[in-house]
Amino acid sequence: MNSTNAAEASLRGLGACCAVANTVLHTLLIPDHLEEKFYIGVLFAVGSAVMLAAALALVLMKRTVAAWLTGALVSRGMITGFLLSRTAGLPDGYHEPG
Repeated sequence: MNSTNAAEASLRGLGACCAVANTVLHTLLIPDHLEEKFYIGVLFAVGSAVMLAAALALVLMKRTVAAWLTGALVSRGMITGFLLSRTAGLPDGYHEPG
């Protein structure tokens, strides 16, 4: 294995680990959010499923551009939702303190 392949494998592994960590974190939060605001819990579940699929694609596929883009877009959406929930609020009066 040359250094380019090793670097790519390392980055793919790191990306997959981050996607799995994101999945675990949001999956643990689903039950509470389903009770508080159902649509937030559903968004957490969908986001978790997509991030898990992105992690698997990073590990199993030879061409990973779609997995990287999907993971980046979902992560950006989650960060945007987080920021909005603590500033302007989300639909149906959802506003997290802090």
